[in-house]
Amino acid sequence: MLTILFFIFLFPVFHHYAGFPLSMLILNILKKEKNWKKLNYIPSVSIIVVTRNGEASIAPRIENILASDYPEDKIEVIVMSDNSEDNTVEILKKYPKVRSFQSNKRVGKAALLNKAVKTATGKILVFTDDNTEFDKENIRELVKPFYYHDISAVCGKLILKGKNHFEALYWNMESFYRSVEGKFNCVIGANGANYAVRREIYTPLPEDRLIMDDFINTMNILSQAGNMVYNRAAFAFEEHGSGLSREFERKARIGRGNANALPYIWKMLRGSKKILAAYFMISHKILRWFMPPILIILFIISGLFSMEEFDLITLFFLLQATAYIFGGVVYFMKKPISIIFWSSFALFFGMIVNPKKKVPYWDV
Repeated sequence: MLTILFFIFLFPVFHHYAGFPLSMLILNILKKEKNWKKLNYIPSVSIIVVTRNGEASIAPRIENILASDYPEDKIEVIVMSDNSEDNTVEILKKYPKVRSFQSNKRVGKAALLNKAVKTATGKILVFTDDNTEFDKENIRELVKPFYYHDISAVCGKLILKGKNHFEALYWNMESFYRSVEGKFNCVIGANGANYAVRREIYTPLPEDRLIMDDFINTMNILSQAGNMVYNRAAFAFEEHGSGLSREFERKARIGRGNANALPYIWKMLRGSKKILAAYFMISHKILRWFMPPILIILFIISGLFSMEEFDLITLFFLLQATAYIFGGVVYFMKKPISIIFWSSFALFFGMIVNPKKKVPYWDV
């Protein structure tokens, strides 16, 4: 019985870490990437930024957007400040071309995004963060796929700049997954710092709980059988390297947002007409979120086996125990590699610890 349980729980681990990446490599070879470069489509765009206490970043962010290679009369910049307590509002006043709003109390990112979209006039909504830097051609490339009326949203590429090479390695893998998903019109989770949505397809976000707005937007689009593609020619940059403690806190907050996204995932799985969308969702996201309890159960089962005889299952137990010990050592030594070992555990911890509590956050 224990042997059967062991292999039942081993299968999702094998699939997530080996089977799924292999399948993505195969799909990448089989499906040719769309070439958006030759398209010439210049719609009006509303670029939406939500910030809180962004005095250090908001001016460079606005200057970067205004310096984009895109017709000035086609760009509308909207900056929403969530009750900033620093000089953010005073800085915004220096930019008359920017439409800005300051809430008199903290209402959260989702509420401000909803408010911004209601007043936006552009055909295409471009969402970004206050610490992101667009490539000069980013907006032009990001909107090109909308030339085709069946394209609902476009995810651009985000390049991390920082010293944590292990996190960069993980992010490059995520970008590869998104590029393959984009070939089949079903990117599972946009880059919140660089993505665009048709205004008429935007669905208001829930404002009563902590959410990942970019992920919920993606689920809403796919649940309407919409198409979301990936355009690697549209790229932006973001500094990374806030320290391990803050990074684990960030992962835990993302986990809390993931827990609140589960009803939207179910809605997407029912509403999307793409079988691959369900495959990508389960293999790419859900298995990763629930990998910690699966690994713990495997550890217990293989540990029970190790008491009786030495075999391959016992070897798996020893390898897992060694990995946990090594992961603990590098974590307490504050080595960047520890993010590889414990990020999934931080995500899961965030999912099970008070996920319904509403705490606005900005660094995810």
